[in-house]
Amino acid sequence: AFHPELGGDLRLHRMFLETLGV
Repeated sequence: AFHPELGGDLRLHRMFLETLGV
């Protein structure tokens, strides 16, 4: 679940997914 108000966490999540190669 992605919440717009959590912009920082969203960016971290994107980095995490890229690290996993998803």
